Amino acid sequence: MTEFVGGQAGSTDSSIELFPETTTSLPVEAFAGLGDFSGDLDGVKGGRAIAAFADPTLSEDPNPAELAVEAVAYSRDEASSFSCGSETAETRAVLLTSDDLGVTEDGDENLVISRTFIDGALLVWTDDATRNLVGASAGFTFSIVQISTTGAETVVFEAEVTIEGEPDGETQLSHSSILDVEFGGPEVLEGLGGTDTQAVIASLEEIGRVHVALLPTQAVDYAYFATAGEAFELRATARGEAVNLPDGTGAAVVFGREFSSLEFALAPFTDQAKGAAIQAAVNRAVRVTHDGDDHGPLSPLCGALGLNSLALALVGLAGLRCARRRGL
Repeated sequence: MTEFVGGQAGSTDSSIELFPETTTSLPVEAFAGLGDFSGDLDGVKGGRAIAAFADPTLSEDPNPAELAVEAVAYSRDEASSFSCGSETAETRAVLLTSDDLGVTEDGDENLVISRTFIDGALLVWTDDATRNLVGASAGFTFSIVQISTTGAETVVFEAEVTIEGEPDGETQLSHSSILDVEFGGPEVLEGLGGTDTQAVIASLEEIGRVHVALLPTQAVDYAYFATAGEAFELRATARGEAVNLPDGTGAAVVFGREFSSLEFALAPFTDQAKGAAIQAAVNRAVRVTHDGDDHGPLSPLCGALGLNSLALALVGLAGLRCARRRGL
């Protein structure tokens, strides 16, 4: 994370955790932060980036959410802004037998259908409804790469969502077509954010202009080829980035976890109680499945890398990296 004041580079902050190199216990979290996240109404500016990894085999939830990133930035200072980025990755070693793949013998190839889970939220806001938001953004990418024994890499899954600022307080959403995204103003929380949703919507509208993208929990299938008896790796990587502008704007993104810092970034634009209520409503909204139902029983070995086979083994090569930058 680098801070820019008046266009000049200033303070930086970063954090890296590698399992099991820097820590031997899970879950593990990397954190970087600058500025004020006390939740005080007189907070002027701040940025946070968080990356986390948990052992999916210990979860009883169909979506163990082992990979998670969060990035939040805000500023009411006339000269300062932040760019906050976080990244987390997980690598699994996989060896599938002929029985696993439904083929005759080792060396035979077949198509594997797998499933991953996506959920998250993105926000860009300003206290001036007509503010030029060009340069502000919130977004995340999630990818899965298959790695052969020779080191050859094949992207087998990739998805992204981004809110980009535009003139006159407007924004534009871009996202992969495979994702179900609800995008608009505060009204997108209607029916999803709990019993106090109307109060939350009113609080967001009072800020000025708020753009929200929600990705309620959804299962997405993907496919790759595997050869019986031939080992390979699957590496999943999640990245999130929030970039705000000086003088009354904010941006936030979360993937695979609930927001923990959004309320503190919103408090200076509203108040502590309203900021906490908004964060709680957004967190509830992304935990609702896209069809309103749960996804049924799935192996606890699903998660980011999907339902492949009980022969799939988690290996200790998951790494987390988060860094934050503040810029105009």
